[in-house]
Amino acid sequence: MRTLRRVGRLFLLVASSVVYCAGVQVVAWFLPSEAQIRFRARCQQYGSRWLCRVMGIRRSVDPAIAEVRADLIVSNHIGALDALVLSATRPVTLVANAGLRAWPVVGWVARQMGVLFVERGRARNVGALIDAMHDRMAAGVPVVAFPEGTTTHGETVRPFKSGVFLSVAGREDARVLPVYLWLADAAGGDASESSTVAAWAGGERSFAAYGWTLLGLRHATMQVRAGRPLPTNCMGRKALAKRAHVTVRALFETYAGASSTNS
Repeated sequence: MRTLRRVGRLFLLVASSVVYCAGVQVVAWFLPSEAQIRFRARCQQYGSRWLCRVMGIRRSVDPAIAEVRADLIVSNHIGALDALVLSATRPVTLVANAGLRAWPVVGWVARQMGVLFVERGRARNVGALIDAMHDRMAAGVPVVAFPEGTTTHGETVRPFKSGVFLSVAGREDARVLPVYLWLADAAGGDASESSTVAAWAGGERSFAAYGWTLLGLRHATMQVRAGRPLPTNCMGRKALAKRAHVTVRALFETYAGASSTNS
């Protein structure tokens, strides 16, 4: 039964994504630059909601994440569901590792949705990324980034890298929204009993194996909570990264502690 669920979901995900993104690309060709950015972000939101439905992903999201004005949204990172859940909440532009761009189907879909790619460890590419982030913000589309720079099993929040904070550092009119997300349950079981079910932290487990696991879940619930928006005026990128990390870490200690106590 689980294999049938996986195969059926995989076919539906690939087929619907290809058809949907092809339509998005056709329409986007006729739009001016800023309108195209907003159009792709809105289409990504609708598409992400559909993918969540197909995969049985339930979302419990702090309303502030959709309502608060923010230029940059930063979060901890446990796996592929993070980007899916956050982009289903509001129109955003995602920042992803450049390696994703070359993946069959997935990379093409990401490009059609306007995902920005970052090549970690290449300082000369940071300027182009920051310029692209500014374009999205100017169009009224927040940018979502995962500044830990890697995934974890959700057992901690690693220090934030400061690169993406260059896009808002020192700006009087900008806001950073720190958020914390976690896996509340998977396949009907408590997430604390199998913390790696929907989390991917590399190691010996390939991303393909991780994806196959996701496709086999009956359902999973992701919860997302927001901290207070952070003003960025008079703050450098490193100070912003540290302050955002402290906020997300505090959310982690609040909600992860409550979750483990209740279980």
